[in-house]
Amino acid sequence: MPVDSGQDIITACLLEEGIIQNTIKDKSYVRVSDVKKVKDLNQKLSDNQPYCVLIRTGKTSSVTQEARRLVASKEFVKTTIAKAIVVEGAWSRIIANLYLRVNKPNMTTKIFEKPEDAIDWLRIEYKNFKL
Repeated sequence: MPVDSGQDIITACLLEEGIIQNTIKDKSYVRVSDVKKVKDLNQKLSDNQPYCVLIRTGKTSSVTQEARRLVASKEFVKTTIAKAIVVEGAWSRIIANLYLRVNKPNMTTKIFEKPEDAIDWLRIEYKNFKL
């Protein structure tokens, strides 16, 4: 069941043990306050245990530079093992690639077009972490 971040911009839900999905709504403008709220939700959904995150981007959503810097930072990683970003459309791919190249996230992060591929990869990352 999705959990609202308070702004109806990002929702969070536990897909399975060790994998949380964050969905950014179409045409959203994601700010620092939004990513802080969803991080708190992720921590609650995972019971503060290590987890992987699947990001589903909105087709024409945008993320502020400050929010991108924050989510890439070492301080923000906390118990997140890996991040898979599923892009929908050219605009989302551009933003995701910009994030990887400019912000250089402090966790293993990959971009996918298919959610199934992203989930398979996150399962491997979670399993390898638990070994």
